[in-house]
Amino acid sequence: MLVNRSLTNFIAAFGICQLFFATALAVCGFVALGIFKNTVSVGIWSGLPMMVPAILCVILVATRHRATGLSIFVCGVAVLAASAYHAYYVYEEIEFWEDYSKYAATTNALGIKSCYNRGDHCVCDNAQKYLDSGYTVQFCDQFRLGEELFWTMFILTLIGLFFTLLTTILSLISICACTAKEYEEPEAPAYDENGKSNFAYNH
Repeated sequence: MLVNRSLTNFIAAFGICQLFFATALAVCGFVALGIFKNTVSVGIWSGLPMMVPAILCVILVATRHRATGLSIFVCGVAVLAASAYHAYYVYEEIEFWEDYSKYAATTNALGIKSCYNRGDHCVCDNAQKYLDSGYTVQFCDQFRLGEELFWTMFILTLIGLFFTLLTTILSLISICACTAKEYEEPEAPAYDENGKSNFAYNH
């Protein structure tokens, strides 16, 4: 069973866009892991799985097999669920980075900054939420970087979700609309009054 060629072109185009944003999301996740020792691996556990249906979309152009389209649909549904939760999780984490980005810029009554660099990490007076977050911030000005990085991952997740939704829907349509094979119907030979075929004359 072959998938419609025009549909595969659309699926591949959206799949390439999906792959681009999934790669960018995974890169941001590795940056967060390296800078903030993010053990939850935010960005990575959404970006890498999102690449799988995107790569399958490109493979579909070459194979046009129904099984490949079905794989895109199944993987797409799983990625949609995981990415939706990832977007929610990242959005919740943004609150921490925004709060401490502002808190690090404030000073107490004695004119001492609320957060200061000590050794190889930033120390804040209001440390409980910081300790519970699981992040290690080496320099206090990196709270601003964390805020921007998590906003970037949130936006990349939403865009990746959009293209994943498109490829998933189109893959389902391609599965339902696929045909056994595509061929040009041969022209039936015509016969003259003597019963001779004029197929050779027409071709």
